[in-house]
Amino acid sequence: MTWAWSAGEAPVSSAGPGSTVTLIEGSTFCISESGGDIAAEHPQGLFVRDTRVLSAWTLQIDGRPPEALAVHRPDPFAATFIGRLTSPVQTAESTALIIRDRYVGDGMREDITIRNTAAAPAAHTVTLTAAADIADLFEVKAGRRRPAASAASPVGRSCTRATLAFEAQRGAHRQGVLIRSTGQATARGSALSWPASPACLPRPPAP
Repeated sequence: MTWAWSAGEAPVSSAGPGSTVTLIEGSTFCISESGGDIAAEHPQGLFVRDTRVLSAWTLQIDGRPPEALAVHRPDPFAATFIGRLTSPVQTAESTALIIRDRYVGDGMREDITIRNTAAAPAAHTVTLTAAADIADLFEVKAGRRRPAASAASPVGRSCTRATLAFEAQRGAHRQGVLIRSTGQATARGSALSWPASPACLPRPPAP
């Protein structure tokens, strides 16, 4: 069985600035920022059988990254990343709570929930951008970067599902990654986007 970095490091549980979060299940592990993003400029990613199949994974709501607040890890293979969408107006309070539930196994699954705490309904656009370099684990550890895999034409696209595909030629082998979505998603380039209209939470009764 392969462990993260194969060097005996324990998964990091801190969610402070600059910390990372490691999830692991069998030969699959994921290393990300404390907010849930996988930063392409750092030795992070989703690794399956000693191969990095995701080298970048970033979430934006209305074109802005959520502010990380906390992370909960109920199991070694699962984590809930909690953040908020800061308002572009500095004097306004945030009214959107962003929850990312992530699970790793044979691959990775992520469920994204937006909780609207405002008194009025709100509409948002959710965008996930991905990259894959199909790099060997030891190349990543040594800091040797491979060119990113090319984004292929999305397959399985329909009115309810869109798929991102990445392909790379590594020696005599051609390898690829598929990212499947649910809901009314749109695939373009290396990104998936969804319209979201979170329900309005009722105000508590007046005392």
